[in-house]
Amino acid sequence: MPCQSCGQAVGPIGAAAMAPPAAPIPPAQMPYGTGAGAPYGQQAAPYGGQAAPYGGQAANPYAGQQQFAGAYPGSAPAPMPAAAPAAAAPAAAPASPAAQFSVNVGGIKIPFKLGGGGGMSKFKIIGSVVLAIALSIAGVFIKMKMGGTAKGNLSYSSLGVDSKKPDGDKLITALATPAKKWKKDAIWWSANFQAVDAEGRVDVSKGAEVVYISENGVQSHAKSIRKDSIKKYGAGSAGVRHSDLWGATDPWEGVEKHPEPQCKIKDVMAIVGKQLPAGKTVRVTFDPKFADYYAWRVLSDNPKIDALYAFSDCSEIK
Repeated sequence: MPCQSCGQAVGPIGAAAMAPPAAPIPPAQMPYGTGAGAPYGQQAAPYGGQAAPYGGQAANPYAGQQQFAGAYPGSAPAPMPAAAPAAAAPAAAPASPAAQFSVNVGGIKIPFKLGGGGGMSKFKIIGSVVLAIALSIAGVFIKMKMGGTAKGNLSYSSLGVDSKKPDGDKLITALATPAKKWKKDAIWWSANFQAVDAEGRVDVSKGAEVVYISENGVQSHAKSIRKDSIKKYGAGSAGVRHSDLWGATDPWEGVEKHPEPQCKIKDVMAIVGKQLPAGKTVRVTFDPKFADYYAWRVLSDNPKIDALYAFSDCSEIK
C-alpha cells in the first residue's frame, strides 16, 4: 500500500523481517556500474543515496512526454540536446529595378511602375493596364466630344470652317490648299457627306470624305508615279485625317478638272430642305466614277429621296 506522505509502496508490517535478504546484483548487471564501462561515468547510486529522487512529486513527472532515444528504462529523461545555433539569414537579394511604362491619355503621359521592391502584384498590374486603356479611350472620347484635333489631323480652324458642322461647300474649297501642298497639280475629284442639314452644313461625326487627285499622276503609265496619286481627306470629330494615300491601279484616261459648280450644296439643300422634317439630314455625294452628269446626288430613306441636281443651275435631272 502507498505511503501517505511520500507515495512509496510500503509492504505489510513485518514483511521486511520475514523476507529473505536480496541477492547482490553482479557488477556486470548493475545499470550504473562503477567500472570503466559505466555509462556517462555515473556512480552506482546515481541519486546519492536519496530514498526518493522525486520525493513529494508524482510517481513520474514526465509521464506522457516522448522519451529521448537511448535513455535507460526507469531513469530520468535524458537532457534534450542543445538547439543548434540558428544559421545566419541569407542576405536579401538586391531589389531588381522596377519596370516602368506610361500611357498617353489625351496628350498627358500617365506613368506606371511594375515589379521591383514593393512593386505591384499581378492583379494590380492587370488592373492598372485595364485602367490605363479605359482612360485612353475616355480621353479620345472626351477629345472628340470637345472638338479637339487629334495628332496629325488638320484642324478645322486652320481650314477656316466650323469644327462641328462645317459648310460643305467651304470644306471642299478649303481642302484645296493642303492638297496643293501635297501635289501641285491636285484637283478636287469627289465628295461624300453622310449627313447634311437643310442649311448645307455637314455633321462630320456621321462621316464625311473629300478626295483630291494628282491630275497627271493618275494618268501616268509609270506605276511608281501612280502609287500615291489619290489623296482622301476624312473629316471627323477630331479634325480632318489626311494620311490616306491611294494609287491608280491602271492609268486613268480622259481626266479633266471638274467645272466649278454654280449650284452649291447649300443651294441644293434650300430646295430639298423644304420637304425635310426639322433636324433631318440627307446624304449628298458626287463621284464622276458613278455619275453620268455633273450633278449633286441627294439620298434619303425617310423621306424617300434619290435625286440629281445639276452643277450648272440646280435643275433636277430626271
